[in-house]
Amino acid sequence: MLACPRPALRLILRSSRSPTFAVARRSFIMSAPTSSCIWAEPLPKPADQLNTYLAILPDFDDSKRMQVRPQHLKDAAVGHENGWIVQAGATFADDSKTKMTGSWFLLREETLEKARERLSKDVYVTGGAWDMSKASAVSFCSSTEWADLCYPEQATIQPVAIAKH
Repeated sequence: MLACPRPALRLILRSSRSPTFAVARRSFIMSAPTSSCIWAEPLPKPADQLNTYLAILPDFDDSKRMQVRPQHLKDAAVGHENGWIVQAGATFADDSKTKMTGSWFLLREETLEKARERLSKDVYVTGGAWDMSKASAVSFCSSTEWADLCYPEQATIQPVAIAKH
């Protein structure tokens, strides 16, 4: 499999020519976002001064996900580049991963309300993919971040030297 030069932008798409997976071309991912891209503006303050939220965004039963997916992927790449999106992906009906049922996001924002507002303007909402009446978003902190906040004298995230082989 070919690797994208920027791992954060590596997306896996099903190839129409074979049942195997192929890597999306970087030019597709980095195409210009729409002028209404909610992720295009810069962060209001440094990323480490913003909160992180976990959002679970189920699709409508008759979701229009695949119709708006190309634009969503372009916009999301911009959101990741600008620091809004920490990580995101699809949710699936089962382990076969053949039917997407929604999305999950780790995103940065100043408040939970602003995070919900930003997500509600995503093309997956305006284009009829996500059912925001079933969406949930909560404040999120990884276990290592939490430990470092509560016990700074025992911080677990330390700089390490990487040995060259």
